[in-house]
Amino acid sequence: MFKTCVRTYPWDFPAAAPGDVLDVIRGSWGADEITLRIGVPAGCFPRTAPDRGTFETAEGGIAFTPQTRRHPRSRLRALPLRCHSGFATFEAVLEACRDRDIGVRVHLSASRTGRLADAHADHACRDSTGSRSGQSLCLASEDAQAFLVALVEDLSTREGVTAIELADVVIRCGEYWTEPLRDNGRQVHTTTLLGLCFCESCLQQAAGAGIDPDAVTGELNRKFATPLPPSFAAPRSCADWERSHPALGAYFRLRAERIQGVVRECIRASAAPVFLERAGDADEAIQHEMIPSSLPAGWIIECSPESENAPASAAADAYCRFRLARWLSDAASGDALVYACKRCADEGYAGAEFDALGDLHGDDGQILRRAIRFARRTGLAD
Repeated sequence: MFKTCVRTYPWDFPAAAPGDVLDVIRGSWGADEITLRIGVPAGCFPRTAPDRGTFETAEGGIAFTPQTRRHPRSRLRALPLRCHSGFATFEAVLEACRDRDIGVRVHLSASRTGRLADAHADHACRDSTGSRSGQSLCLASEDAQAFLVALVEDLSTREGVTAIELADVVIRCGEYWTEPLRDNGRQVHTTTLLGLCFCESCLQQAAGAGIDPDAVTGELNRKFATPLPPSFAAPRSCADWERSHPALGAYFRLRAERIQGVVRECIRASAAPVFLERAGDADEAIQHEMIPSSLPAGWIIECSPESENAPASAAADAYCRFRLARWLSDAASGDALVYACKRCADEGYAGAEFDALGDLHGDDGQILRRAIRFARRTGLAD
């Protein structure tokens, strides 16, 4: 069955009536599920009706109360989400969804959960100069790994949670991969090197594996000092790095193995299927090398308006993600979204995820309704 879900934020559900927006998502549009982003970074985010056109200011944190008994192995502790308008509790949203037969997929960033990198500086990523990230935890840190596994286990056991979506499972870290990269080997190469973590945990693990950290940083600094020709092709996998830059390649391989290990632990600990959000640009090839397609239950794969066809599915249970702010930019884009949804079903996707509720304006909800009904008329969904 081809399913459809709408990605939401905690403040989309008012404390007084969390079910009102669900009545629209399920009753008016016909979506099968919601995806609730549970760990929110600090920032400003668009709000939904009746406050459409305004923005929610959030300090960042986790929008539920963890069961502390599940988190004994990590010294990291969740920071509660704080925002201007408040929101319904996670339990209240789950109950409202159960009453309306709506599945709840929980979206969680593996390395960028709330304000943890800022609150736990010792476990944050650091670049080759020693500069600390204010957003990304190092997934090679044992405490960060234990925290993530416990969080996945905790969330997956809540009644009504149908899946866990893990984002930001990448070999790079820091703030260098937040913007899409052009198809430019030099830019991909530079941002990959800038995003490589050299925190104390990574350096200790490298030394324990027989890798000389000084050789790695020395090779890295030489690469930064050497101009690259216009035709330069960036390495796209751990094997490519090992052939062209032995010390850096071994360092990449070690980090990839650590990240694969924590993904396996999350899948083992979760009571619900675990989906991974596919990385983009330079990280994609390395992500597929370190995480076999068959390991998670499925993948979340972005479909952009620029692509004529839906991207090939990485697994039988993959969801195609549509960033609504990009798809619904003009009056003519509604038909494109409707037919793109059909293409995804034709390509064998299990469903479509519309990101996010706050980006819907005016008649956009009717476009979403038409896309879902179009799928049902063609027999792709119940």
